[in-house]
Amino acid sequence: MDLLKKCPNCGKHFSVEKKGKELVSTEHHMEHVDLDLSSRTEGLMHDSSLQHPPPNQLSEEVAVETETFETSYECEHCRYKWTEKSVDVVEGIADSKEFRA
Repeated sequence: MDLLKKCPNCGKHFSVEKKGKELVSTEHHMEHVDLDLSSRTEGLMHDSSLQHPPPNQLSEEVAVETETFETSYECEHCRYKWTEKSVDVVEGIADSKEFRA
């Protein structure tokens, strides 16, 4: 039972049963992520040997995996069946060299 769902047909709560979850697709790609370094460089600003302050933001390329799932449900009250799609995104999943083109 999936107690948090209600049937989109009859609207009844506490009667939805999850029938299955299937992985529909998986995508891997590289994405640029901005890193905020302002908290790391605050102490360096007082160092008189630095002629130019370090940048507060750097960009890093990370591997991203996107998985699309299709979950099927059935209402035990009216027997209505439906599916819902969901997407999970995971950043920094593995060594980025695996995903470079």
